[in-house]
Amino acid sequence: MAFETAGYRLCCELRAHEDDVRGICICGDSGFATSSRDKTVRFWAPDSDKKQRYVLSKTLAGHSSFVGPLAWIPPGDRYPEGGIVSGGMDTLVLMWDLSKGEVVETMKGHQFQVTGLAVDDNGDIISSSMDCTIRRWRKGHAIEFWEAHKVAIQAVIKLPSGELITGILFLFLFK
Repeated sequence: MAFETAGYRLCCELRAHEDDVRGICICGDSGFATSSRDKTVRFWAPDSDKKQRYVLSKTLAGHSSFVGPLAWIPPGDRYPEGGIVSGGMDTLVLMWDLSKGEVVETMKGHQFQVTGLAVDDNGDIISSSMDCTIRRWRKGHAIEFWEAHKVAIQAVIKLPSGELITGILFLFLFK
């Protein structure tokens, strides 16, 4: 497949998912993660032999339905190689320890598909859902719950200021 436009050119194709990719997340300098309708999260690390190439490093399977949003937890005491947070149509938010390649926290509480994820500076996870709610999770437990909209929330991000933005048909700012 040849592709070139505006100074960019295709440098590699990564094939591993068995269905369409639903989310991508940069994982610091370690690589990036992808999620798919195939119910997996895949972690791609830079190929030490080939510049601008990546290799499949880990396949994370634990969701019972398609996986969408992803978020990165930088390396620290708790997760030496970092962590990945994933949200799925199965209503779950899963925390993955990248060094072990396994789920270390399963967060249950949403009634419908998880549509967005963000990580707060203190490590709390913020999730949005089609159930019109936003939840804040700490160590696997919901500590805050907001029903901010009357329609499905499609996305959530955290600004450097700490404010949260949620998106439906328009944006809302929470402080």
